[in-house]
Amino acid sequence: MQKNVVKGDHNVFVMKKLKFLVLFLTSLILINSLLHFVSSPEGLYRLQFEAKNKQDSYIQVYYGDSDQFSEMQSFKVKLGQNDSVNGTVSGQFLRIDLGDNQGVWQLGNMIVSTRFKSYGIGLEDTGIKKVNNISSIKSKNRNIEIIADKHDPNFEIVIPDNVYAEMKKDFKNELFLSNILISIIPGIIVALVIQRRTLILYWIREFYAQRHLIRNLSQNDFKTKYSGSYLGIFWAFVQPVATVLIYWFVFQIGFRSGPVQDAPYILWLIAGLVPWFFFSDAVTNGTYSLLEYNYLVKKIVFNINILPVVKLVSSLYVHIFFILLSFIVFGLYGYYPDLYYIQILYYSICMIVLAYALSLLTSSLILFLKDIGQFISIVLQFGMWLTPILWNISMMPQRLHWLMKLNPMFYVVEGYRDALIGHVWMVERYNQTIYFWTFTIAVLWLGTFIFKRLRPHFADVL
Repeated sequence: MQKNVVKGDHNVFVMKKLKFLVLFLTSLILINSLLHFVSSPEGLYRLQFEAKNKQDSYIQVYYGDSDQFSEMQSFKVKLGQNDSVNGTVSGQFLRIDLGDNQGVWQLGNMIVSTRFKSYGIGLEDTGIKKVNNISSIKSKNRNIEIIADKHDPNFEIVIPDNVYAEMKKDFKNELFLSNILISIIPGIIVALVIQRRTLILYWIREFYAQRHLIRNLSQNDFKTKYSGSYLGIFWAFVQPVATVLIYWFVFQIGFRSGPVQDAPYILWLIAGLVPWFFFSDAVTNGTYSLLEYNYLVKKIVFNINILPVVKLVSSLYVHIFFILLSFIVFGLYGYYPDLYYIQILYYSICMIVLAYALSLLTSSLILFLKDIGQFISIVLQFGMWLTPILWNISMMPQRLHWLMKLNPMFYVVEGYRDALIGHVWMVERYNQTIYFWTFTIAVLWLGTFIFKRLRPHFADVL
């Protein structure tokens, strides 16, 4: 009898694992197919060449899929008298600016490298065109000698078609491998979500059933936060507006920051600060939610899972106001609402889920480790400056961009700017979308797990 029970338990265990494996493989195939559909085979590659000049100068390289170049797709290298230019680029078209120095330049030994192969290119084979402020170009041993007779000499080149065709094959192979690797973690998470769908639906039904309580508590929280001041809730809107004006004055008036992405700096700044204000406020208040409502935590029959949600909704009132105010300011500058603005709703949902996930984790831990509050405050201060909100990510070397993109709020901030300024759909940032939701769901799972484990001890420590 006991053997049959053990055997039955083993069969159940095996069936669960097989079911998970089937779900995982199905999710992996579907996600990989989606990535293959929306992704482009045009990839990044390394560009390297030698440059010699008798004076210290700099070289700026522009790149793209056509001869219409922009600062967003460029990198700059400061050179001595004999140095190497090295950077990550994309596209078949390149423009090389030789700084402000007149005189003789010698360029050569150009190499373009994908992840699989390197290709040596003679500069005389690249079809030099659109020469500006250059008196002569001479070819010698696959190198070129340039005599610049005016300031700001530059010329354009095109990677030879036969070489770029081989590079495209490398891009496709790289894309195939990267899509498989990218699909693994989301595939696992999707399989887990499907397996635990009953628990997830239970949480959603709980929040919906208590929506009136959440609304009443959040409204009361919003009012009581400023109840002791003469101007009341007016301060909830004045402080962020004052902060925006200070940053605008310092960076545009003081540091003379110019337009970013062909938009006035003030608009670019607002599009980054509005989501950050909500996220910072929601995480900070959510961290202290159990401490602030300790009298409810001690009640046996009260569902304390909604307390971080109450703080989120309380912060959401100000966020909605600033979204509407942003639309007005953008309209004054000639940027009127269009279909891309719909994405604001999606990116707001992204922030709400991320902030709730972090609040579950931090609100549980702060009851046992009071230092968590100070730690969160410092992390948010660093996050404000490490997220490209006040500065443009193009100011950093491109090889470090991936490090900035590990910050999940980078995805949200760039998403707001894509919706309001850049007119870029979220599917065009599929890699970042998958990373964001993978990170967020992982944090949500961890926060839920710790919250449930520590919940029986909350009342004891309060």
